[in-house]
Amino acid sequence: MQSPAGTNAPEADLAEVEMHKATIDAANNASDPRAAQLSMEAKTIQGQLYKLKPWTYAQLALLGLILLLFLTWHWQLVLVVLALLIPTLGKLLLWWQKNPERCPLDHVLSSYCLGLFVLAVPAMATALIAFVLAFWILVIIFFSLPLPEALSLLLVFLGCWGVFCLIEDLWHVSALRRQNRRRAHHHRGPTAQRKAGAAYAAATAVGYATAQCVALTCIVTAFMDGHSAFELHDERRHSKYGTITPNEGFFLFVLALIFTWYWLPLRLMCSHLLALEVARNDAAAQQAGNAQPPACCSCDDVCPATAAGQMCGHRCSGFWTVIAWPLTLRTL
Repeated sequence: MQSPAGTNAPEADLAEVEMHKATIDAANNASDPRAAQLSMEAKTIQGQLYKLKPWTYAQLALLGLILLLFLTWHWQLVLVVLALLIPTLGKLLLWWQKNPERCPLDHVLSSYCLGLFVLAVPAMATALIAFVLAFWILVIIFFSLPLPEALSLLLVFLGCWGVFCLIEDLWHVSALRRQNRRRAHHHRGPTAQRKAGAAYAAATAVGYATAQCVALTCIVTAFMDGHSAFELHDERRHSKYGTITPNEGFFLFVLALIFTWYWLPLRLMCSHLLALEVARNDAAAQQAGNAQPPACCSCDDVCPATAAGQMCGHRCSGFWTVIAWPLTLRTL
């Protein structure tokens, strides 16, 4: 694949990052007469927004379109979603601005959108399907045993939630490794690659955690569309179907605060643990002389045919090492 300038794609991507770092170095040089202009161009959010790629612009425009669709449904939902987006995306932008020489802002925002759209939709959809299948299987198993009904319900819930988290982590680890491999050529040297990989993984985790909280908020809003238990008695008599009463709106904001203060930090912490374990395992594999880091848990064409079973066993063991702590934290 050739770029318009005649260089191949990996060289063009590497040149983009090197040019970004060179611009920041020039901006830090007080004797350079262009220092102020270059600083505005490379070290500020406003200057970097003009350098976003078309695909990143398209994803941000999609986010704006989704907010407009939410507005046509319930204006309260838009306020709650903004209360989830502004702290996460704003904090991510401020975090990039503290160390802008690590990578261009476009890479951080594209990683955020990767977690918000590309990863969240298939991960949550397949995890939900697995949750439903596990529910019926576990109901048949536990309710056929001589156990108290409350204990059986608790075991079914924990089992279903554990399956849901496991499927999510399968997608998450796979996406992190795929992203690290796809962007490794953007940076020169393993140290720069690991630092940038940590930034990309953090941005992806923020995007995915935000998407999950927005999905939970939409589920609660859909539940409040009808006559819910959050309505007061007088509101239930006078409210129309498909509207959110003031009392329901209050509880919607309270639940959003719970998502923001508890669920979002927990999800980000577990995602950060996943990213650290993936980076640590890949770095250990590279230091051991394995040029291709182990995949998630699948025997693909990287596996030698003569030792496919053994390689798959090592990969399953390595994958469990990566997800053990995050999965345990989120399940319990």
